[in-house]
Amino acid sequence: LSAMLLSAIAQSCAFEFAGFQIKPMGARSNIQRLLGGKSALGFRSSTVYPLYLDPARNVFNSVFKNRVEDFNKAMRAFLVCLSQLSDVALQTETGRN
Repeated sequence: LSAMLLSAIAQSCAFEFAGFQIKPMGARSNIQRLLGGKSALGFRSSTVYPLYLDPARNVFNSVFKNRVEDFNKAMRAFLVCLSQLSDVALQTETGRN
C-alpha cells in the first residue's frame, strides 16, 4: 500500500521519479530501475524489483536468498523515490505545484 500511496501522490503532483518507476499492484507491488548501467546503489539496469516477500518460500533456498536481496534493493529504491518526492515538496512553499 505504501507504493500505491507514493505513486498516487506523485501522480497528483505530476511528478516523475528520476530513474525509477513504481508499479503499484496492492500486496505485490514492484519498482523498476529505468536507467542503463549499474548504479552506485548496486541496481542492475532495467530490472524490476519486488516490494514484497513471499513467506511461503523456504528460507534456506538460494532462490529465496536472491529474492531477499532484490527486496532489499526495492526498499532502497523506494526510499530514493520518497526522498525525491519529499525534496520537491520541500522546495515549494505549500507543498503543491
